[in-house]
Amino acid sequence: KVTKVNNETEVLTTTGTKMHPGQLCQAISKLLPDNSVVLADAGTHLAWMGHYLRLKQSQIFRKPGSFGPMAVHVHGAMGVKLAHPDRPVVVGCGDGCYLLSGFELLTAVQYDIPVVWVVFADGEFNIIKFYQMNAFHESALVSFNNPDYVGFAEACGAKGFRAETVEQFEDAFKRALALGKPALIEAVIDPDAVPPFITQI
Repeated sequence: KVTKVNNETEVLTTTGTKMHPGQLCQAISKLLPDNSVVLADAGTHLAWMGHYLRLKQSQIFRKPGSFGPMAVHVHGAMGVKLAHPDRPVVVGCGDGCYLLSGFELLTAVQYDIPVVWVVFADGEFNIIKFYQMNAFHESALVSFNNPDYVGFAEACGAKGFRAETVEQFEDAFKRALALGKPALIEAVIDPDAVPPFITQI
């Protein structure tokens, strides 16, 4: 699959059939409310967000430190929301990160903490795969079968959405933000899109 990037106009095209992660970040940028806090965990999604997320002056983006802690913001977002109840809080996390700590959604529901989790779902530890391919020219033990995220969210008492296109994501993101309740969006992305991670992580 070939990805063409024009950094001046931020136009992304791909021959893949799944959503381009850069387009997903652009959609988040376009629809993000003023005064929002966006959090990212360690992983390939961090590279996409670091490169393509565009924020207004009132908006904040935070990423994990150099230790690369996976899932740190999957649960840490609730603390941010409790500290800043007037700010919308959105988490961009990989499916690998979410699977490490996703049961915190139960806590968010129990205490009515309205965070929106956007799961960059590609069914693998994507950045580890890229490192393996670079070092060994093959990869192993990085793929997994994702759960039904909509079913998981609803089983926890939250609202779940699934998006396979940018249009579906934009609709789901608007609805999730408007809920004022814990919500999760499974955004199905192209795992073969190569991230600009060298300078972004």
